[in-house]
Amino acid sequence: DESGFVDDSTNNFKITRYGDVSVQSVSPFKVHTVTANTHSVYFDGTGDYLSIPDSQTFMNVGTNDLTIEGWVYFNSVGTGTFFGTADSNGNSSGGVVIYLSASGTLRVYGPSVSGTITTSAVTGTWYHIAVTRQTNTWTLWLNGSSQGTFTDSGSVNPGGSKPLAIGRLGAYDGVYLTGYVSNVRFINGTALYTSRFTVPTSPLTSTANTKLLTCSSNTIVDLSTASTGNTAFAITVNGDARATIVTT
Repeated sequence: DESGFVDDSTNNFKITRYGDVSVQSVSPFKVHTVTANTHSVYFDGTGDYLSIPDSQTFMNVGTNDLTIEGWVYFNSVGTGTFFGTADSNGNSSGGVVIYLSASGTLRVYGPSVSGTITTSAVTGTWYHIAVTRQTNTWTLWLNGSSQGTFTDSGSVNPGGSKPLAIGRLGAYDGVYLTGYVSNVRFINGTALYTSRFTVPTSPLTSTANTKLLTCSSNTIVDLSTASTGNTAFAITVNGDARATIVTT
């Protein structure tokens, strides 16, 4: 197909392109092969985000260990949220927030909003970001290296008015990401990284305790197999956020 859109499944369905949608060569992976099921989601910074209703319970993990990870590519520096929960007033207490500030500083807030970790990030490059909690110690990992820790014993339980969002700070308007996000995984019960590690070079999978796995297929869905009742969580696509095939 000259447009570059193909069905990599055994069905080999014909795909028709409308408008100027196009294949983008953006990927967090360094090997130069085209691999099925390796995608990102593009956010244009003007109302695009993914959300999961606050009625879902997978973020209510209490004081369990946890891991949040994924890849992000910033097209511009601003208050772009990679992953976060907040109400309409921007209150994120009880949740977890990972975002890039207007000064180009990558920040993490824990559930008590008492501890933060900051590190610099720039546009035009893929970053593997991971946040772990082991007991009460929170660590921000950037491309496999620790950027610092803080202690926060607060319970992760965002409450009834704080949906999880990728690309925006929960229900809080005006904090949108411009760029690409790929392979977001949330693990409840395991701090997957405890020392310097080699960044994965292939798409993430639904390992033990995975409660969310998204931004990694040709449709925006939850690919985890560990969600409540083994049913994937419903993800709402807001604005014109769209899945984008990537070259790995």
